Amino acid sequence: MKNLNKHIFNIFLIIRFFLATKGKNYFWGCLSLAISRLLQTVAFFLPIKVLIMLSSENMPSYLGPVEAFVSYDEFLIFLIIMVPLVYFAHLGFGILFRSLIDKDILYFEKNKHGIKGYGEVDYNKLKRLHNHTSKAFSDVLVFFVTSTILIVINPLLTLSIWLVTALNLAFFVERAFYIHDDERITFLKLHKRQFIEYVASSNYLIVFIVLVAQMYLSSDGVYGAILALLLARQLFQAVQRFSIENIYLSKFI
Repeated sequence: MKNLNKHIFNIFLIIRFFLATKGKNYFWGCLSLAISRLLQTVAFFLPIKVLIMLSSENMPSYLGPVEAFVSYDEFLIFLIIMVPLVYFAHLGFGILFRSLIDKDILYFEKNKHGIKGYGEVDYNKLKRLHNHTSKAFSDVLVFFVTSTILIVINPLLTLSIWLVTALNLAFFVERAFYIHDDERITFLKLHKRQFIEYVASSNYLIVFIVLVAQMYLSSDGVYGAILALLLARQLFQAVQRFSIENIYLSKFI
C-alpha cells in the first residue's frame, strides 16, 4: 500500500497544481464530466424503471408517498418525458466539459514560458497532464458521489467495493502502471491496458455474488438490487477509467 499511497499523492499534487493556477474552468469542467457520467447511468436506469412500471400497471409500494401527489399514469408520463431530457443533459454536460477544459488550457498556452509560482514548464508535457488528470479527477468525483448514494442503499456492498478498489489500485501500481508498453503481463501476455480492463471488469462478479447472497438471505427488494447493481457498475467503470488514465500519468510522475 506504500507505493499506492505515493502514487495517489503524486496524482493529486498535479491536480492541485491545475486547481491552484487557474482552477475555475478546470474544476467546473471536471465536475461537468462527472455529472455527464452520472446522468448517463440515470438515462440507462429510467427506461428500465418505465418498463417495470408498464408491466406491473400499479405504483410500486416503495413509491407510496408519491401516489399521494400524483397518479400512476401521471408519474409514468413524467418518467417517460425524463428519459430524453436526462439523455440530452448527459450530452450537454459532456460538451460543456470539453469547452471548459479547452478554455483552461489556453491559460497555460499563453503562459507556457513561465507560470507564476512554478517557473518555467514543459508546455507539451503539461498539456498532456492537463487532459489526463481532468478525466481522472472527474472519475474521482463520480466515485465519491456514487459511493455516497450506494452506501445509503447497500452499505455492505459499498464497503466491499471500496476494499476491492483499493486492492485493485495497489495491484495496478505494482504490476501495470509503471511497466513499459512493450512488456506483457501474466502467462496470457496481456498489454497493461488490457490487463487493467479485464481485472476491473471482472470485479463485477463480486457485486453479483454479494447481491445474490443478500437476496437469498434477506427479503431485500428487487428494485433496490437492480439500482445497486447499476450504481456498482458505475463505480467499477469509474475505477477502470481512472486506472487507464493512470497508465499515461505514470509516464510523467
